[in-house]
Amino acid sequence: QRAMADSPGSSSSAINLATAKMANGDAKQAEDILKRASDQNPRDPDAAIALGRLYLSLNRAVAAKSAFQKAVERDGTSIPALVGLGAVQASVGDSVEAEHTYQHLSSLPDPRFRATHALFLLQQQNRPAEAIAELERLVLRYGSDRDLRTALVQAYIKVDRLPKAQALLSAALAQNSHDSDALLQMADLQIMAGKYSEAEQGLREVLRQKPDFAYAHYALARVFRWRHQAMESQELSEAVRLDPNLLPARIELARFLLLHKGATACLDLLKQIPASEKQTLDITVLYNTALFALDRRAELRASLDADLTHGRAPALLMQDALLRIRLGDFAGARQSVLDALNKN
Repeated sequence: QRAMADSPGSSSSAINLATAKMANGDAKQAEDILKRASDQNPRDPDAAIALGRLYLSLNRAVAAKSAFQKAVERDGTSIPALVGLGAVQASVGDSVEAEHTYQHLSSLPDPRFRATHALFLLQQQNRPAEAIAELERLVLRYGSDRDLRTALVQAYIKVDRLPKAQALLSAALAQNSHDSDALLQMADLQIMAGKYSEAEQGLREVLRQKPDFAYAHYALARVFRWRHQAMESQELSEAVRLDPNLLPARIELARFLLLHKGATACLDLLKQIPASEKQTLDITVLYNTALFALDRRAELRASLDADLTHGRAPALLMQDALLRIRLGDFAGARQSVLDALNKN
C-alpha cells in the first residue's frame, strides 16, 4: 500500500497488492485494484493480464476473455496475454477465435511456441492431418528444434503412424546416438512393440545423462512390468519421488500397491495426490477399488454418490453395481449395470 501511494500508476505494485488481497480472501478488492491499475495504464498489458488470471481463478470466463483481449490489444506480442486469451477462448468454445490467437502466438519469434497452433489442432480440434502437416513443415524448417520433433512424433503415435515416428527418431539417433529426447521416445515405441531389452538399453543411456529424469524412471518401470516386480516398484517409486506431479507414474504405483502390497498402501498413496488432480476418472476408480477391497462400505457409498453426480461413467456405474450386490440391493445393481451397458 505504501508503494502504491508513492507510485499510484505502478502496475507491478498494484498486482502485488491484489495478490496479497487474494491471499486474504478479498477477491472484490483485488479486482478493484487491478481494474484501476489497468485503466491508469492504457498501454501496459500487465494489469489486464493479472485481471484476466484473477477472473479465471474465480471461474468468470467471459470477464477473463475480455481482460485478456484488452491486454492483447495493448501489446500484440505479449506471450502471457496471448496464452491466456487462447486458453479462455478454447474453454468457452470460441474455437475459431482460439485458432487465430494460437496462429499468431506460433508466428512469434519465441521458439517455445512454434508448435502451439499445431498442438491446438491435434489435441483440442481433432484435426490430426492438418496438425501433422504443419508440424512436418516446422520440423523441416527448424531441424535442430527437438521440441518440434518430439511434438511430431507424439502426433504420429496419436494417429497410429508408428513407422513414421520410428523413421524420424532413427534419423535423429543416426546423427546423435546420445540424443536423450529421441532415445526416450524410441523406448516408448519399443515398449509398445514388446522390445523390452532395446527399450531398457536406451532408457539406461537417458538416465546416465539425466539420473533425476522422472519420466525415464517411469518408462523403465513399464519395461519391468511383466519381468521384474521389485524393479517395477522401485522405478515407479523413484519416478513419484522425483516428480510428485507425474500422474501416470503415481497411478501405476497405486495399481501396483493395490495388487501386491494391499489396499491400505494404495489409499495412502492416493491421498497424497494434489487436490487439483484427484478428480480424474482413473484415480477415482482406483480409490473406490481400494475402499471396496477394505470393505469400507459407508465411505465407498459416499464416494460413489459424489462421483456419480458429476458424471455417470460406466466404470463408476459398475462399482456402484458391485457395492449394491454386496449390500443385497440386486434391483439397484441391475439398473446400474443396464445404465453402464447403455453408455457402452
